[in-house]
Amino acid sequence: MSDDDMPEEIDFSGGVRGKYARRLAREQERFAHEVLELTLRMLAEAEIRDVIIYCYLVTERILTQETYEQLPRDDQAEWDGAYDDFEWRVEQGAEPSDLIAEAYRLGASATRDY
Repeated sequence: MSDDDMPEEIDFSGGVRGKYARRLAREQERFAHEVLELTLRMLAEAEIRDVIIYCYLVTERILTQETYEQLPRDDQAEWDGAYDDFEWRVEQGAEPSDLIAEAYRLGASATRDY
């Protein structure tokens, strides 16, 4: 096909764009879920503390002291809030595994931009 035969614009009015957009969204969601599952498995195998796993699920960040210090203050406050929330709830008698499961359910069901 020569350049002269190519349409200048493709008409997506027949719903093709929507069909592929929905398929792409499903694939992105599936991929994000797989990444989350793999990340949690790796954190558990590395024996990362429960509070850090909880903070990851709440903030979507895995941090070291160095990366924490590089975050904007608002992001540091979000991490600190998750950390403090976990610690307070454990002090009140909550089971760490229950808190992690709750954060997982909330994060896994939330609409995210991937």
